[in-house]
Amino acid sequence: MRTWYCLVWLMSFCLATLAAQEQKNELAISASSFQTSASFDVHGGEGFQLNYARRIVHIPFASLYLELPFAAAFGGNRSVTRLNALQENYNTMYVTPGLKLKLLPSAFVSPYFAAGLGWGGFRSTTTSATANRLAGDIGGGADFTILPVLSLRAEVRDYYSSTPTLDIPSVFSGSVNNLVISGGMVLRF
Repeated sequence: MRTWYCLVWLMSFCLATLAAQEQKNELAISASSFQTSASFDVHGGEGFQLNYARRIVHIPFASLYLELPFAAAFGGNRSVTRLNALQENYNTMYVTPGLKLKLLPSAFVSPYFAAGLGWGGFRSTTTSATANRLAGDIGGGADFTILPVLSLRAEVRDYYSSTPTLDIPSVFSGSVNNLVISGGMVLRF
């Protein structure tokens, strides 16, 4: 009887591994904290990320994906002086299609690196002024496999764009780096 259990367990493991390798798509959702660095006092806000990735190249120890990340933050604010005399509140969105290189894609821990180029959108919450900017991202993280179709994800990604002009024209200049720290889950299919 013990041999029977071992055989069933071995077959289940082999089928799960085979099923995991046939999955070419990933859909991730993560809670995110936007840590902003700029030449003025900024708080990036809290938000989320959605990420769809499609595997295009697979070799035993690495996979290359086309990815479409979407990141949104709410409750961001920035000010020029310590007294907040010049302050504006805004929301941020990024869509930066790119590439992701995942190492050891069928292992329990799969580290990856990603980069992309796309759009950054900023919207004032007080006046509804908007600004659109060219944006890029670079980052990395790791997926921790729980089931063949489900993983937990930890990620750090830096979204970069020029500074938007919203409520207070010509006061803010330079660039904005939104370092986004995220944690969530990935569904593979």
